[in-house]
Amino acid sequence: MNWDFTYKPISYFEDLKVEEKLRSKIKGQIRGDLVSKNIRGGPVPPELLKSSLDDPLRFAQGQMHPWMMGGEYLPNLRISEVEICRIVLKSTTMDVFSMRAQKGEQKLHFSVADEYGDNEYRLPQPSSLEPLTMGELIENLDSCIKVSTHTGEENEYGGGGLVRPWLFQQFEFGYSAEEASDFVTVHSVFYPDIEEYYDHQKQIWFQEMREGK
Repeated sequence: MNWDFTYKPISYFEDLKVEEKLRSKIKGQIRGDLVSKNIRGGPVPPELLKSSLDDPLRFAQGQMHPWMMGGEYLPNLRISEVEICRIVLKSTTMDVFSMRAQKGEQKLHFSVADEYGDNEYRLPQPSSLEPLTMGELIENLDSCIKVSTHTGEENEYGGGGLVRPWLFQQFEFGYSAEEASDFVTVHSVFYPDIEEYYDHQKQIWFQEMREGK
């Protein structure tokens, strides 16, 4: 497999395609997918285009299926902030971890948010003058350190980062490589090859787990 790890988007904010504008703002995983697939085919209910849903609609969605809550409970995006990548779990409520970029006066500032608020995430590259290369994004994803907001304890379960621990969890539960890989996926409208890269990387990690490395 050949990936261009030097690739980087021109901007996270200017001259974006309509799908990039919407997908980098809409918090809900299934809602964002639905809007992205249908936005060019006809009218989409305006309430679905919002970054965050009102509580009654958010609750109604969750009543339809627990996965409809996935991503909807992420913290709201701040001013001049977009999501550049997300990790999605096929858990009961489809938990989502969101990596974000906020435009500062001189730099872009990167952060990670989850739907529970019990942890903060320390990134090896928390800021940059320009958008991250694909290689730098991967470094942030794989070397991110999760820290408990209650105890300050660092958690590097399963090898650390934002992707590998969930693969390791599924490995410990006895799932196959295919099942474990399907449980945790990586998505980005700005880095079109990132999902395929991690599909490949997850197979390598799972084999290492089998071999006890």
